[in-house]
Amino acid sequence: QSHLYQSTSYWAKGSAGRIISCAALMVGLIFGSLYSGSVTSFLAIPVTSKPINSAEDLVAHKTMLPSTKSNAAIYNFFQLQLEGSLGVLRERMVAFPSSEMGTWNFLKLVADGTYAFIDTFTTVVGKAQQFEFQGQDCKF
Repeated sequence: QSHLYQSTSYWAKGSAGRIISCAALMVGLIFGSLYSGSVTSFLAIPVTSKPINSAEDLVAHKTMLPSTKSNAAIYNFFQLQLEGSLGVLRERMVAFPSSEMGTWNFLKLVADGTYAFIDTFTTVVGKAQQFEFQGQDCKF
C-alpha cells in the first residue's frame, strides 16, 4: 500500500507567519480593487445639482424657466392653471414652436439649465438623442 501525504500535521507554533500572510493578502486585495476601479467608482460619482422632481422644485429654482411646445396639450393644460405652483409656472412659462424645439440651439439651452422642458415623451426627446454619444454623461 502506498500513502500520499497531501498535508502535514505540523502547525507553526507562532502566529507571525499567519498575520504576515493575511496582511499581504489584504494589501493585495485593496490594490487589486483600486486598480480595477471597483472602490473608486463609488467615490467618484459626480453630483452636479439637485434634480427637479416636482412642480414645487421647479418653482423654487428661480433661474430655470419652464418651457413647452406652443399649442401642445401640456401648454393648454398650464394655461388653465391659475393658482398654486402650477399657476406660478404658467406665469413664467415660455412657449416655443415645435420646429425650434428639435434644434441643437434649443436643446443646448435645456442642457445648460436655462430652460426646463416640460412635455411627455415626444419626437423632441427623440431628436435630443441625436446629440447624445455613448460613453458621455447625459446632457439632458
